[in-house]
Amino acid sequence: MPEWDAEVEIDETLVRALLSDQFPEVDASSARLLGEGWDNAVWVLEERWAFRFPRREIALPGVQRELAISPRLATLLPLPIPVPRFIGKPSDRYPWPFFGAPLLRGREAADAGLADEQRVELGRALGRFLRALHAPATLSRVDPGLELPLDPNRRTDMRARVDIAGTWLAELENVGWQIRRDPGPLFEAALELDPPVAEVVVHGDLHLRHVLVHEGAELGASIAAARIEIPHVTAGALWFRPDLVGQFRHLALAVMPRSWVAPDEVLPATVMFIRSEGAGPAGEPVPPWLAELPSDRPLVHVTMGTTEVTRTPGLYETTLAALRDEPLSVVVASGNDPAELGPQPDHIRVERFVSHGAVLPRCRAVVTHGGHGTLMACFALGIPVVVVPVNADQPRNAARCEALGVGRSVPPASRTPEAIRDALREVMTDDRYAARARALGEEMAALPGYDAAVGAIEDVARRP
Repeated sequence: MPEWDAEVEIDETLVRALLSDQFPEVDASSARLLGEGWDNAVWVLEERWAFRFPRREIALPGVQRELAISPRLATLLPLPIPVPRFIGKPSDRYPWPFFGAPLLRGREAADAGLADEQRVELGRALGRFLRALHAPATLSRVDPGLELPLDPNRRTDMRARVDIAGTWLAELENVGWQIRRDPGPLFEAALELDPPVAEVVVHGDLHLRHVLVHEGAELGASIAAARIEIPHVTAGALWFRPDLVGQFRHLALAVMPRSWVAPDEVLPATVMFIRSEGAGPAGEPVPPWLAELPSDRPLVHVTMGTTEVTRTPGLYETTLAALRDEPLSVVVASGNDPAELGPQPDHIRVERFVSHGAVLPRCRAVVTHGGHGTLMACFALGIPVVVVPVNADQPRNAARCEALGVGRSVPPASRTPEAIRDALREVMTDDRYAARARALGEEMAALPGYDAAVGAIEDVARRP
C-alpha cells in the first residue's frame, strides 16, 4: 500500500556516510543490514551495535519517545531492551534523528523452533516483562510529568480500529484477495468492549518479530530471586551492558580484570573483580600425542569452545586451511569427531577435547571463538590470541582484545584463511601482543581469588 512506502531509502552508502560523519569511533565499513520494517531500517555495526534509521516521517514521534524514556525504562524491566548509546542528528544527508544501541542477541521467536515446553517458558518470561512494563510504578518512574501521549495510534479506540480494518479489507478485495470469513461478528464484538480504565506504559507494537529468544538465559535465576525478594549473586563471564545493569543488585562477581570492561559499559556499585584460576590445575599430565608433534615449531592451540559454535559451517575448515602450511605445531579441539575434519599433516593434531591445563602453558598463541573462559585462561598465562567470533558475547570480546592490544579479531565477514593466517602471524611476530597479554594477566593475578568471593557471597547470604 502506498501509505507504507519508504520516504527515505536507507542503503549502505548512506549508513556508512552518516556513521563516518557523526560517529568516527565506529567502524562504518562493518555495516550490514539486519532488517527493514515499514517504519525503520536496522543496520549492525561491528557486530555489536544496532543502528535504527526511520524510513518514514510518521515513525519519528516513536523514535523520539524511545530516546527519551528507554534509559530509565531499562532499569525497571526483567528483560533487556535497546538503550541508545549513539544519538545521530539530522543533517544534509538525512533529515531525521537516528540512534545506535548495543545489539541484543537472539533469534526471532517465530524462527527459533521452540518446543512446547520452551514456548511455555517464553510465555512466562514475556508475562513477567509485561507485568513490570504495565505496573503503575513504572509509569510514575519513566513519565512523572505524564508527558507521554495517550494512545496516539488509537489502539484502544474500537470504532477507529474497526473503520481502519474495514477499509483495508475492502482494498484487499479490490485487488483480488478473497475474504474467507465474514469479519462482521468480530467487529461487533470489538465495538462492545469497555473503554480502558487505567493508564499504563505499553509496548506500541508488540508482535512475534519483536521478541528475541536467546539460549543464554543466565539471568533467569537472578530475576526469579528478585521476584521473591531473595538476595542473589551473579558471577562469571559478566557483560555490563547498560540494559542489564539492573540485574546486579546485590553482588556481581566478575571473573576478569577491571580493564576488560569496555568504556561503553556501566559498572554496578555491587561489582567485585576476582581473578581467573587460569587454564586449570598446574601439572596436568601431558597427553602422549603432544610429544609426537614437531618440537622445533611454536605451538598454537585452536579451540572454538564446546557449544553450538563448533557446528558453524566452515569454521574449523577455514582455520585449518589458514594454518596447514605454516611452520607451526597445531593442536585443535573440535568438540566433535576428529574424523569429520579429514586427514591432517603431521604437525596438526585434532582431538575432540583438550585439557587447557596441559596444552595452554606450552602455547605461543591461541586461535579461538572468543569465549570468556578461554580468553581469561590465555591472559592468565600471557598468551596473545586471534579471535574468530560467531555469536553471543564473542564479537564484544573480540573488540576488547583489539582495543587492549592483546589479540586480533577476524569477524565473520572477513573469515578467510588469508585473514586468519595474517592475524596469527601478526600476534606471533609482534612481541607487543604477548607483552600486553602478560600485563593483563598480571593485573588479574593481583585480584582477590575464589576464597574472597566465597566470603562476599556469605556476606550477602547473611543480610536480613
